[in-house]
Amino acid sequence: MKVTLLIFLLALITIAPSVVVGKKLFDGRVEDNSYEKGLVYDDMRHTVMEKGLKLTVKKIEQTDKNVMLDFSLGGTCKPADIKAEIERPVGGRTLEVKPSESAEGYTASLPALEKGYHILKVSFAVDGKEVRLKKNFYIN
Repeated sequence: MKVTLLIFLLALITIAPSVVVGKKLFDGRVEDNSYEKGLVYDDMRHTVMEKGLKLTVKKIEQTDKNVMLDFSLGGTCKPADIKAEIERPVGGRTLEVKPSESAEGYTASLPALEKGYHILKVSFAVDGKEVRLKKNFYIN
């Protein structure tokens, strides 16, 4: 009887903290068709690896009124139509920009950004598949 009680208490002590932490961290979002979305994501990552794509922020120039952002995609692909967004990780708005092609990659002109971290999100099609790449950058 004492052994059974000891095992029960030990199980309770080890499992209870996991339940408490899980309840605090779960935000309530549940994705529809998560398996299918995972397959699409895996296919996209395979395309990125196969083509050697990597988003690189080369240069950031900020003035009082605007920011010039130079970036490249690397790899063997040069997409014709590219969509870019700038987003703040915490509480920021998403800013859509239309990058123009340059000699080493792409250039985007943006209004002045707040100091701190931002995320550059780039979307384009490769062989009929949608590809999305992200890269963090910092504004002084």
